Amino acid sequence: MPRLVHHGAESRVVTQVEFGGECHQWWVGVPRAYEGLLDLGMGPWVPVATLVAAAVGEDLTIEGTVSPKQLRGATHAAVLCNDWWRWRSPNIEATSTEQPFAPGHGTGLLFTRGIDSTATLIESMRGIGPRVTHLLSVADLEPNHSPSVAAMVLLDTKRAAASVGLPLIAMTTNLRTEVERFVNWERSFGTVLISTALALGPLLETLLISSTLNDKYRKPHGSTPELDEGWSTDRTKVLTTQRTLSRNDKVALVGSEPNLARQIKICWAGNQRRNCGRCTKCLMTMSALVVDGGEAALETFEAALSAEAIRRLVPATLAADDLIAALPGDAPHYEVLWPSNMESLLDRIAPLRPDLAEAWFDYRARGLYGQRAGLADSAALDITRGRVDLGIARGWGGHARPLTVAAAMRQQLCATNVETERPLRWSIAQRVAHGPSQIASLLSERWGRGAVMLLDAITPGLPPHAVQRLLNASTMRCWWSDAPYLEGVPLLEAISHGCVPLQITTDDRAAQLRGELGPTVGALVIGLAEIERGYPDAEQLQRCHQAAVQLVVTGSRERDQALAVRA
Repeated sequence: MPRLVHHGAESRVVTQVEFGGECHQWWVGVPRAYEGLLDLGMGPWVPVATLVAAAVGEDLTIEGTVSPKQLRGATHAAVLCNDWWRWRSPNIEATSTEQPFAPGHGTGLLFTRGIDSTATLIESMRGIGPRVTHLLSVADLEPNHSPSVAAMVLLDTKRAAASVGLPLIAMTTNLRTEVERFVNWERSFGTVLISTALALGPLLETLLISSTLNDKYRKPHGSTPELDEGWSTDRTKVLTTQRTLSRNDKVALVGSEPNLARQIKICWAGNQRRNCGRCTKCLMTMSALVVDGGEAALETFEAALSAEAIRRLVPATLAADDLIAALPGDAPHYEVLWPSNMESLLDRIAPLRPDLAEAWFDYRARGLYGQRAGLADSAALDITRGRVDLGIARGWGGHARPLTVAAAMRQQLCATNVETERPLRWSIAQRVAHGPSQIASLLSERWGRGAVMLLDAITPGLPPHAVQRLLNASTMRCWWSDAPYLEGVPLLEAISHGCVPLQITTDDRAAQLRGELGPTVGALVIGLAEIERGYPDAEQLQRCHQAAVQLVVTGSRERDQALAVRA
């Protein structure tokens, strides 16, 4: 049964979850002042437990009483997941009886300072929909944020709440970390947010979650009214807001409230307090703000909006193919990142900023018709580039998440061998910058015959097959990196083409990273000074290639084992 524990300045409700022969602790924390409003029942845990059980194909036994309403919703959610993603619908065993409770009187809004939740808040302030009494912020959900950046983002969210005279309850949880081992964030984020907020069930009569997709364009997704509202309990009603508004409608609404517009946070692509202004999401949002009168919000972006910035983008894909390990039952799916709102947006932006409209049309064409590069840092594996565009650091060491591949790809990788007699000893394919240019010069001088493909910031690049031919002709694929981890995407691209991967960085960073990775994997990272030692011999090349293959294969097998259904 859930229990209450004190952890520093917060109170946590903790429950024990057992599956696959393992025992895990799931928890949600709130400031001590809200301790008396924590739900010590099973209600908060039913949504995430149901989702995980469906994903891994296990039945679910709940040791405690569950609201009859929520149990019906959980059963319906499991059926939805089966329809959408072909997950097995688990049998849910639980005691379900009506329980007396003192109803809460609050209306909580899950508030991220994004366009969706800010638009909901503005409507509430104008008397549209339920009147929000509490804003709920959930920390520990952004893996790219360092503790210091996370603290600053939370401080900004508190200031936004104070500016409209509402209390902000800063919640913490480990649910994303726990659930994401089995269900990707795109399919679990709504459920994780709702489970976290339901821990304050005694306070909340209504819990508001802002719609991500409007009813016209709804599709299987991690947050839809059918899924989210099914997690309601007898005590707390979960309600999806603004179901009929498009993204452009919401942007216009946010732009009409300059105070809140100046405080939006829509970018999670990196470890920064503000919005980067360079990623796809930022540039699409900035374009919409230009059309819909939200100039005040443009102050929150670190980079300026320009056609050149849009042309630098590589069209992203938003799902997994067989190169990225899919969850059981997942089917390969490819979708150019082109939200439904962009068509109507371009019709309106063309008269105002024809340069932006032309750049976005080019972006779409490159994604739909393949007229784009395997860019230097993404070569020909478009789907892994999509992951990078969404801000997920894939690799080993630092804060990166290991890059895993499916079983078929593992077999292919294990069958690859290094061909030391290829025409090119080494190759580089990256965007033009000081680092890649420097190592290109050094490698040409010290390591003999190689090839360099350095693309400028605006040129979309060469077709992917050109990059594939470059890798197929190279013994080593080298790249410069400023990242504090061994980059997964270029490593996977290299070994899948029979190349030895080699990340080159500063001497200090190389030493630090090798210390973290260990001697075997650390050999895949070198500093500038080590180039002077000369080209590796055949034995060294074989060892490095084997280390890279084992790094990917072993990590992928471990992930599969974690997902295995208990016999």
